[in-house]
Amino acid sequence: MKNEVFMRLWAILLAVCLVVSGISTAQVMKVYASETKTFGRVSDNSSNDQGSDDDQGDDGDQSGDGDQGGDGDQGDDGDQGDDGDQGDADQGDNDDQDSDDDNKRKIDPVLPPDPSKDYDISCTTPNIAFGKWYPDAIIAPGTISIVNTGNISYPVGWDEVDPDTAFSLTCNSKSTDLDAGATLTFNIVPMDELDPGSYKARYTFYNSDDQSRRHTADATVTVTIMEKGPYITSITISPGKVTLAPGKSYAFSADVKGGGDYDATVTWSVKGASSSDTTIDSDGNLTVSSSEDATSFDVIAVSNQDSDYSDTATVTVAKTADHVVSVQADPSDGGAVAGGGTVHDGGSVDISASPNNKLEFLIIALVSLILALICFINLVRYRRKVKRMEKKLQYK
Repeated sequence: MKNEVFMRLWAILLAVCLVVSGISTAQVMKVYASETKTFGRVSDNSSNDQGSDDDQGDDGDQSGDGDQGGDGDQGDDGDQGDDGDQGDADQGDNDDQDSDDDNKRKIDPVLPPDPSKDYDISCTTPNIAFGKWYPDAIIAPGTISIVNTGNISYPVGWDEVDPDTAFSLTCNSKSTDLDAGATLTFNIVPMDELDPGSYKARYTFYNSDDQSRRHTADATVTVTIMEKGPYITSITISPGKVTLAPGKSYAFSADVKGGGDYDATVTWSVKGASSSDTTIDSDGNLTVSSSEDATSFDVIAVSNQDSDYSDTATVTVAKTADHVVSVQADPSDGGAVAGGGTVHDGGSVDISASPNNKLEFLIIALVSLILALICFINLVRYRRKVKRMEKKLQYK
C-alpha cells in the first residue's frame, strides 16, 4: 500500500516535470522565432552578430534547462523563471543593440549639392585659325564666345595652355558673371614680334563655383608666322558670279595681291561641271560645253606661289540665254572693270569700272596742256588783231 502511494507521487511528479519541460520548450521556440524575424531584416554584417547572439541565447536556455532538470521539487522551478527573465533581458539588450546598428546603417552621408544638374557651358567658336602671316603684318583679333546653356548664373573662369606665350586673351566685359542663356565674349590675338614658326594654344572655360569642373568648354587657337620674303595676301576673281548659256565663253580675271617680288600668276580650274568639254585655260578663258547639264559650277583660281590662297566664282548655266556681255579695260593698265555675263533680250547686266590713279593724272595733265594750247592760240590771235587796229589808226 505504501509502495503504491510513492509510485503515484513519483508519477505525478514526472507528469508535472514533463508539462513544465513542454512549456519551457515552447517558450524557447517562440523567442528563437522572434530573433530570427528581427535579424532577418539586417545586412550580412548584422547576420554575423546574430549568429553570436543566437549562440549566447542557446547557452542561456541550455543552462536554464539544466537547472530545471536538476531541481527535484516545484520550488526550484521559480529559479527557472528567473533564468527566463534573464534570457528576456539579454534578448532585449540584443534587440536594442540591433536597433542601434539599424539606425547607423540608415544614416546617409551628407554630400555637397551638385551644381552640374542646373548649369552647362559651351563654346560656339571652338577653333580659331589665324592662318599664315609675316612678322610685319597687323593681325585683326579673333573672338571666343562662351554661352551659358544652363538654368543658373555663375562666374566664368579659364585656364590656358600657351607654352610659347604666343596669344593674348582679354574679356570684353567688366564682369565675368554669366547669366543663364547669355554669352560672354573674349578677344584673342597673336602677340607682336613672334619669331617665324607655328603656334598653338588651348583655353578651357568653366564655372568657377564648381570646384569639380564637371562641365567645361575648350577653344583652340593657331597661327603661323612665316619668314620674310615674297608673299601672297589675297586673290579675288572678277566677276564673282556670272550666268552663261551652253556653248558660250567668258574671260575671268584674278587680282592677286602680296608683298615683295611675289608671283601674281594663278592656276585656273573648273569644279562641278557635268561635261568634260567645259574647260578653262591658263588665262582664265572659260568655255561652257554645248552639252553642259549642270545648273551651276565653280571656277577656281589658286595662287602658284602659295596654294593656301585661292578664290572661287560661281557660274550659273542658263539654257535660254541670248547674249553674253564681257568687259575689259583698254588699255589693260588703265584701271579695273567688273560685271557682265549672260543677259536675255530686253534684260540688263551690271558693269562697274574704276580708273587707274596714274591714268587719271595723265588725263588731267593732257587736258591742262590742251587748255594751255587753246589759250596760247587765242592770245596770238588777239595780238594780231590789236596790231591791225593800230595800223588803221595811223592811216587816219
